[in-house]
Amino acid sequence: MSAGDTRIRVSFLARRGMAMALDLLAELEALDSDEDGLTLADACQLEAEYRNGRPFRNIVHERLQLARRAGSEAEYGFCALLCEVVTLNAQGMGATIHGLKAAVRAEVADA
Repeated sequence: MSAGDTRIRVSFLARRGMAMALDLLAELEALDSDEDGLTLADACQLEAEYRNGRPFRNIVHERLQLARRAGSEAEYGFCALLCEVVTLNAQGMGATIHGLKAAVRAEVADA
């Protein structure tokens, strides 16, 4: 990397965590539904009316546990990418899987 390079240096494991977060987001964006017509995103809604009587599913917590099992660097990468999503959405900019993948490629360098 050159002196003017502002990219973030991350390890392979941090990249693995980022990939885990991208997979999670892709699954939440998918419109694949089960036999009752519910998507994964529906099951993650806090409002019970959208879950059709099913229990709340905290998919982020579930996946965070998997990232933790992969190591602290993977957990860091997972949380870093979700932090980006939360920030973009809080600013009203939204975040797409395609855009996030491009940003990760552009802003992340190998450690």
